[in-house]
Amino acid sequence: MGFFSQLGLLLWKNFLLQRRKICVSIFEVILPIVFAVIILIIRIAAKPKEFDRPIYYDSKPVRSSDFRYRYMDPDVEVGFTPNTALTRRIMADVVQNLEGTLTKQLETFVVGK
Repeated sequence: MGFFSQLGLLLWKNFLLQRRKICVSIFEVILPIVFAVIILIIRIAAKPKEFDRPIYYDSKPVRSSDFRYRYMDPDVEVGFTPNTALTRRIMADVVQNLEGTLTKQLETFVVGK
């Protein structure tokens, strides 16, 4: 059987399947168009805000006293893995820099055992 006869039979089979499920076929065509129109409407409605010059923000040190209370829960636990000497040393530095934040070591595990 030649390539074009197989292609013709495949297209005919696809046509018959599409004709049997008209509702599905309509949604396959209509829904992408509807979503594209919704995205286009949102893009037109949301106007970008243009600035004449760059905006500079004040720098704030990470070690400032308000940083921890503004951005971190006082009872935060920092988890890390793998449990190696290097990661323990890095996390000890993190604990020291974050003024004693608790850490929790996560052990490596194998799924399915």
